[in-house]
Amino acid sequence: ELVTESDAEPTVPLPAKAAPLRVVEPSPPAPKLALLFLTRGDVHHPEIWQEFTAEAPDQVKMFSHPKHTTAVVGGFLEGTAIPERHETARGDISLVRATR
Repeated sequence: ELVTESDAEPTVPLPAKAAPLRVVEPSPPAPKLALLFLTRGDVHHPEIWQEFTAEAPDQVKMFSHPKHTTAVVGGFLEGTAIPERHETARGDISLVRATR
């Protein structure tokens, strides 16, 4: 079979060799930590928690669900109480509700 120039596939010129692409990986987001304290009052040994959270204070968020809200006034957990309250009992599903 004879192929003429008019029957041939049209040719597309190849582009000049481009510079290699530089892939920039996005930096991973800073790790964050949320702490939820289900307590009867303030935490025991608050100095340990203060030292722990002082490592990266902008990356730690604290919440609490104290059984007695007046017991955390002036303590380590002051200002961390979540607004939604659930009556809790030891070993009861109410602990899950308070956590959620």
